[in-house]
Amino acid sequence: MEASMKKLSLFIILSVLFMTFTTIHSANAIETTISDGTPGPTVRIASTDTATALPTSVLTVLGVSTRGAIISVETYAIRVAFGGTTPTQGASGVGHYIEAGGGIRVYGLTAMQNLKYINSTNGQNAIIQVTPLY
Repeated sequence: MEASMKKLSLFIILSVLFMTFTTIHSANAIETTISDGTPGPTVRIASTDTATALPTSVLTVLGVSTRGAIISVETYAIRVAFGGTTPTQGASGVGHYIEAGGGIRVYGLTAMQNLKYINSTNGQNAIIQVTPLY
């Protein structure tokens, strides 16, 4: 366990240094403050027409479980549901609607484990970016 924590600590230090010297430019940037954990590696995920949970590689890094995440949507809209609910597509779809350029903050390992997402509109595969917080 101690070796895993050392690897995670080194990764965190390198990530902070990288973020310190990197500026992100976007017309639709999500303003956020990272105060509830240390950011892990950002993962690019393609949404599909099938409700999907977050990959286990986002939920745990080097044996450390996530405390939450910043999730942003790049292209097309998605629906996100929690607590065992499966999101659905369409105008009357179930789940929180997040447009391209939008995003959410998710808090807690259980919420992350139970999160499912899907394209809001059939055939419009969205690209989402997920940065877990540890």
